[in-house]
Amino acid sequence: MSEDTRDYIDRTLAKCENMWGRQATPEELAKEFARLPLADRAEELTRMGADNTREFSTAKEAARNYRYERAMRDMHDRLRKIDR
Repeated sequence: MSEDTRDYIDRTLAKCENMWGRQATPEELAKEFARLPLADRAEELTRMGADNTREFSTAKEAARNYRYERAMRDMHDRLRKIDR
């Protein structure tokens, strides 16, 4: 089996599409992200920060990715403030 090279957002969107039959909203993706333990969330956010060289085919795709990443960072910050 080949290694999955997609980032967290792409993997989770594909999973949600298979579960719900549609793509998740940024808020729904953030709720899925909140299920991860603190260390896993921090690791995913670090990977995303290090992967700023990722190229998008359109500005719309880049903006979509930014909205998802922003929702995940906001959720992580809220959870961290309540020690979770």
